Amino acid sequence: MFLIRVTMGAIKIMVKTHHNRYTMLDKTYRNFILNNFNTDFVDRLEIYNIIINELIVLGEYDSVDEIKYRITDGENPNDVILDIINKIPGDNYLMWLVKPNIKTFLEEDLIKKYT
Repeated sequence: MFLIRVTMGAIKIMVKTHHNRYTMLDKTYRNFILNNFNTDFVDRLEIYNIIINELIVLGEYDSVDEIKYRITDGENPNDVILDIINKIPGDNYLMWLVKPNIKTFLEEDLIKKYT
């Protein structure tokens, strides 16, 4: 875990999930977050972190690694997160609650692209 300092405090970001050591994937993911971090990204980062933490609680470590791989390979984080949420079996109310946020992020990005 590492912290990103923002004006009003810090956001804790999960980097290591189930590995006993800091892997190259963890380092690449951390660098991606740091390089793409800006004040507009804070809200998204908090939502992404909630989802990743919930996946860890559920024991979905492979899904967390898949998110890291796909995001660091250049895929849209919102598409990746939605895809993973849709793969989670059962009714997970936290995922159900945050899913609309991800859809909103996609819509915001689409609007920004064409304005």
